[in-house]
Amino acid sequence: MKVAGNIAMVLGEVLLDAPQLAHDFFGIDSRGVKVDLEYRFALKNKNRIADLALTDKNGHLLVVVEIKFEDQNGALIEGQTTDYITFSRSNKCKFLLLCKHYPKEDILQRIEDGGAQ
Repeated sequence: MKVAGNIAMVLGEVLLDAPQLAHDFFGIDSRGVKVDLEYRFALKNKNRIADLALTDKNGHLLVVVEIKFEDQNGALIEGQTTDYITFSRSNKCKFLLLCKHYPKEDILQRIEDGGAQ
């Protein structure tokens, strides 16, 4: 398993063990939150896999989390960010990008302009 998958797994376990942290981290109602690792979705004829997603007790998407650890130059982040923002906005949920290296300014701007958090 890659580093990002390990981080997602640990984050998921922490959120399951202490659901209040979902509220503290993301500002969401943490009652009945479900953690999905490797959350799959389709957008614009592309299949994407987010490292982690949080849904409420009714199955509504609350947060999509993408983790990039190995991506030093931002190439992988750049290719996916727009899709994740579009998907998050269309589902009225939050988007969180966690990465080891600071993203390029245009990527940060797209996240900010997209209303993602």
